[in-house]
Amino acid sequence: MESVAEPDMEDALKGKIASLMGLSAAQAPDVAARLARNTAVLLQKGIDTPEKLQTFLSQAWRHDAILSFAGMGLADGGGYFAGMTAANEKLVAMLPLALLKNPSLLGLALGVGVGAVDVFASVVGGAIVKPKIYNDYGGNLQLPPSLRAEPAAELLKNAGISAGVNVAKNLPRIAEPFIQAAVEGRGDHSVDRLWADRIDASFIDGGLGMVAAGAKNVMKLSQTVPYDARMLLREDLPEVIDKTRASWGDSFKAIGPAALQGAKSLVTSPVPVAVVATVGLFVSELFAANANIDLTGSPASLAPDRADAHMLAQKRASSVMLFGVMSGLIEIGVPYVAQGGAYTAQKIRQAWQQAPNVMTWAQSRLGPAAHEPQSHDLELGHGTRPLH
Repeated sequence: MESVAEPDMEDALKGKIASLMGLSAAQAPDVAARLARNTAVLLQKGIDTPEKLQTFLSQAWRHDAILSFAGMGLADGGGYFAGMTAANEKLVAMLPLALLKNPSLLGLALGVGVGAVDVFASVVGGAIVKPKIYNDYGGNLQLPPSLRAEPAAELLKNAGISAGVNVAKNLPRIAEPFIQAAVEGRGDHSVDRLWADRIDASFIDGGLGMVAAGAKNVMKLSQTVPYDARMLLREDLPEVIDKTRASWGDSFKAIGPAALQGAKSLVTSPVPVAVVATVGLFVSELFAANANIDLTGSPASLAPDRADAHMLAQKRASSVMLFGVMSGLIEIGVPYVAQGGAYTAQKIRQAWQQAPNVMTWAQSRLGPAAHEPQSHDLELGHGTRPLH
């Protein structure tokens, strides 16, 4: 039976890779060798017909797409949603009056606070969810060398995706004041300021932020190397297949340790601090610009609880590109900050290992042996030694 299935499987794998990557990529020596090796792996794991192969790939993709959209969307966007909602509804009003009167400092405080909640949820949530994804973006490192994308090009592509998704998510914020003004129907193009801020912060910026984060993670599942090709050409395909067959009980048991590991990385990596600082600076700049727009764009005749729709749209338009740029810069900067932190930590460990033992030095200088009478034997070339 296997003698019949093996040629069919080899043809199925070669045909799949050729259709996804092109014939020249499928015929590269390292790709051909990996296909031969992984054909044997699939047969050994019981995936021995083209139909079973397609079922395996379809089920894995469905699982990873759902987990990337829902799980990573919640992890990467839930903290921002919670932080923005809490700040808008309660926390900002509780800040000192001096801070409320300084838009730049208020923006910095709000950006750092929301950024900290966002980073905590993203890091800890990601540590829980990412290991459950079978064939995530990190699987590119498991590909044959000829198929690995240029790191800089891939980084720029990811930055473009992040910036584009962020801009698309924020565009409805510009139109919302006009829609709200039409619904309220006062005829003066004004809106209820409280509800305008609530709709903007919680429903559009925060709520659509989770959708955008999920969409971004789904898009990253299949880029230069499509999802199915990456799955079939992974060096660790045996482990990935075993992962797809793991029980839910095993997955639940791993949640606690994964969350602790994620929380640990918050203090052992410079990335969280760098991201929070970046968000704080961008929000500070945004608040300073928006304060001027608010002063010059609001008609004096409007009550304090009302806001001009055109003014709100102008404020939000200024944030669309600013936050798009911020998202792209964070995507580009995170890997470099992580590498720099790892390099610095390595150098500190090496320096510590090469440094003299402080306790031994202190004992030799300050301990009992340091107070014993000393004699010199310079003729023999010896230094000081204790008399006994």
